Amino acid sequence: MTLDGIAAVQARIQEIQQQVTALTSPATGTTAASGAKTGSDFASLLSDAMNTQTAAGIGSTDSTGATGSTATGGTTSGLLSDLVSSLTGSGGTTGATGTATTPDITSLISSLTGSGGTTGSASALGTVPNATAQQFVDTALSQQGKPYVWGSTVSASDANPASFDCSELTKWAAARSGVTIPDGAAHQYVWLKEQGATMSVQQALQTPGALLFHFASEPQPGLGGEPPVAHVAISLGNGKTIEAKGHAYGVGIFDAGDRFNYAGMAPGMS
Repeated sequence: MTLDGIAAVQARIQEIQQQVTALTSPATGTTAASGAKTGSDFASLLSDAMNTQTAAGIGSTDSTGATGSTATGGTTSGLLSDLVSSLTGSGGTTGATGTATTPDITSLISSLTGSGGTTGSASALGTVPNATAQQFVDTALSQQGKPYVWGSTVSASDANPASFDCSELTKWAAARSGVTIPDGAAHQYVWLKEQGATMSVQQALQTPGALLFHFASEPQPGLGGEPPVAHVAISLGNGKTIEAKGHAYGVGIFDAGDRFNYAGMAPGMS
């Protein structure tokens, strides 16, 4: 095999390593909707790299001979071993860029193999809430079973209110967690937008503590009151919500489904 051929194999493996590192990084991960490769694409690339390495006759041992070494002194097989380690979590290795791999190996492997229909993205790997967001969620969860009463007003100092409407639950649970948000679903959304704290509904569905909204049309600044159709819920990060859903439901855990069309995350919870 020529040196040019070996260099091509090395470059291909490094390319895959960089893509896997991007996959496992919540800060840089992108969703399939934005054009990023899916997990099955990564699995295909990895298989291709393995087959190419075998066909090229590159040894499986870490030989540092002239024809097997990389520009930095490490072997091609060593690069591939690092990649496999990053995928399996063995040895606690890091990706090609030196960034530690995500510890949620089960989700990572699932995203790489395409099982479960997930894609290679931060949302597929899950989002870990910060302490404030977790307290916000837990506080709301503690009110399961309470009745829904439209127009309910409760004090943040009241640890056990008698009833809630949708926005009073979110406002109360946020206040109990040290975060102040406005009253009313539409006002909460407008406030989040003014703070630059909105996000896509899909992202919110994977983000514990994010607020999910439903409006007939997007609320605008300066609105005097709530629009005719306005609702807010708290995402649990797994496609479900905790919310004061309505008179027939009260406060409980529900499937988000496709009920929501706007979303955001209160500053201090992201």
